[in-house]
Amino acid sequence: MKPPEKESKNVSRRRKPAVTALVCLGLILAGFIGMNTLARARKPLPEKAPGISALAVDAVIARSRDVVVFVKGYGQAVPFECVDISPEVSGTVSRVSPNLVQGGQVKKGEILFEIDAGDYAIAREKAGINLRLQDNRVRQLTVEYENDRARLPAVQRTTALARADHLRLKHLFEQERVGTLAGVEGAEQTCNTLLDAECSLIKSIELYPLKIREAEENRANAGAELETASLNLERCTVRAPFDGRIREELIEPGMYLATGARALTLANDNLLEIQVSLSEDDCFGKLGLGGAVDSGNWFEGLEARPCRVETVTGKLTSSVRATIHRIVKYDPGSRTLLVAVRISGDSYRLDETRFPVVDGMFCTVFIPGKTLSKAIKVPVSVVNDDNTVFIAENGRLRTVAVDLIMEDGDQAYITGNIPDGTPVITTRLAHPLENQPVAFGDTRMAAAVEAS
Repeated sequence: MKPPEKESKNVSRRRKPAVTALVCLGLILAGFIGMNTLARARKPLPEKAPGISALAVDAVIARSRDVVVFVKGYGQAVPFECVDISPEVSGTVSRVSPNLVQGGQVKKGEILFEIDAGDYAIAREKAGINLRLQDNRVRQLTVEYENDRARLPAVQRTTALARADHLRLKHLFEQERVGTLAGVEGAEQTCNTLLDAECSLIKSIELYPLKIREAEENRANAGAELETASLNLERCTVRAPFDGRIREELIEPGMYLATGARALTLANDNLLEIQVSLSEDDCFGKLGLGGAVDSGNWFEGLEARPCRVETVTGKLTSSVRATIHRIVKYDPGSRTLLVAVRISGDSYRLDETRFPVVDGMFCTVFIPGKTLSKAIKVPVSVVNDDNTVFIAENGRLRTVAVDLIMEDGDQAYITGNIPDGTPVITTRLAHPLENQPVAFGDTRMAAAVEAS
């Protein structure tokens, strides 16, 4: 039989879970009653209609005007005159100008370098001697020709007398039996000898013009050799063909140069040329390029047209006047025209900078074209990628399609259905809602819109 203490402990353990369950159930019931009481005491909130807040923007007032359309192209400035200087004779470089360094400036006619002229001086002396010999030969033949022509009548007279003497002796011997056969034969031999000499003299006289002509040709050939030798001697001294800048130099004293070997490159910076590629639309639509009967089957309408060139070199820029010189070619692949623009040394600047346009600079060329009426000037940033702008109409945002005519720096010229006085929104907006109310952040803009 169990002790009484152990039995009481087992009874208390069995009663404890029941008490805990009753307490939890009481708490849940009290919470449920409290929630119902609060729900009945709560009043519903008043309903409020949804609204759209106004979008704060900045804007400019659209003002149309007549604008000269500019076509913009890009190209690199290069000297129009840029030649490789090569010696026309071979030899050792004996002297080099102190200005013959890369970037050095030289004047027209200045000696650039010299080739050793010793051998060429001897060759010229020999050619001079040969010319004098040939000249003497021509004079000698001329004198002989005149002497033989003067001697011919005497020879002919002697031959005639010898023939007459032979006939006389022959007649006496045959008819009158006077004289001897030996005398007749001797007279005949003398006559034949004189006749042969006369024929030889006549033949020689006939050949003299040919001999003199041949001698004159030899003299002319000797003169050409002398002139060539003199030119070669002069070519030993190489001079600058124009005022320019040494772009590259490849020689030094003591170096042997062959004929035609490149010694240096000389560039004339007084006349720069930029070749820019323009589209067909720019050339025919904006610039009015066309053809004419006088020009034949080629383009006409751009030559000698003034334009503006700006450098694109970091933060320093320069603006100068230029002139369209010619249309270089038409590219059927890209359907573009290559136009040559020239900048002369006397072109005055269009700005206050002293930054020059030099060889190798990348430039922007602005070519004036037709005058466009009712164009609106706005910042470039307001034109969206799909050629639309945002305007404020009756206090609400509206999207309008426009045509971007041209860009000039950070400004653009557009055309479209935008009446004068319409605010064009300049604030950059990402996917705004159409017809969304707008409010102008600038009080002066708001006053201007109300006044308009």
